Amino acid sequence: MSDLVDFLRARLDEDEKDASHNAGLHAEWAYESGDGEGYLPTFSGPTADRVLAEVEPKRRIIEWAIEYMEGDYAPWNETCLQLLALPYADHPDYRDEWRV
Repeated sequence: MSDLVDFLRARLDEDEKDASHNAGLHAEWAYESGDGEGYLPTFSGPTADRVLAEVEPKRRIIEWAIEYMEGDYAPWNETCLQLLALPYADHPDYRDEWRV
């Protein structure tokens, strides 16, 4: 389980670093003329702020899950950590054994 925790902490560190560069910017609309999709949002502003707002609560969930990895809560907490890792399933360090 420590590999999963290390993986999650590294991803959150990356998210925080990447989002902090775009925090406070406003989303803009760009026209996609090549495929006829029309106007599509570029997600740098509010999305970056949202990512930053999510980093600390996710870190706290990880710490809570680790604290209660013994006893009746252990299976739930392991699943909780696996669910937190799902958005990163396309990352090269993600392991299929973590998929729920």
